[in-house]
Amino acid sequence: RREDSQVRYLVGTPKGRLTKLESDLTQRPWQEVRPNLRVKLLPREGELYVLAQSQARTEKERAMRRRRLRAYWKRLHELHKRELDRDELLQKLGAASARAGRIAAGAVEFEVTQEGRLEFRINRVKLRRLRQREGQYLLRTNLNADDPELVWRCYMQLVSVEEAFRTLKGDLGLRPIYHQKPARIEAHLFIAFLAYCLSVTLRQRLRGSA
Repeated sequence: RREDSQVRYLVGTPKGRLTKLESDLTQRPWQEVRPNLRVKLLPREGELYVLAQSQARTEKERAMRRRRLRAYWKRLHELHKRELDRDELLQKLGAASARAGRIAAGAVEFEVTQEGRLEFRINRVKLRRLRQREGQYLLRTNLNADDPELVWRCYMQLVSVEEAFRTLKGDLGLRPIYHQKPARIEAHLFIAFLAYCLSVTLRQRLRGSA
């Protein structure tokens, strides 16, 4: 974390940290990095926290949250109408909450009475906070705070590297490696790398012709 460190880093930060920094970030101004993308910069103890908000990401996360919340709400109505004992109802509620995900399920409060009756409602405060944070993500870095565009470019490079690993391990089947001889393992990795280079080249050419 030393400011004179020769190592430069940029890492994603859990959204839980956003709660701790929220009051300080509220006082910082938004800076436009590019169309539909803005950031807030908060220097803290030799590091720089970057709160970014993307319009495209906001729309994507909002659509996902609405879809899951509607499905969860529908399922709660179904369970409300069914005659189940309390333990069975709690078990099905747990399964429904797991399918809905932490974000959608967190916006709903429910209670099961001793008689096994289900009562549920939307938590408006939590839902409002979810809406405010959609499309936002928090980064932590020791890069220069004077150039938010540079921070953003570095983050996009990080995203590209992570995408490359996902592509290699998933679509291109880099793992598992069943070879035992070193030469065959190297050949396997080399072919996977060539396939990745080809996929990147095709993607770039398609973007250029779009």
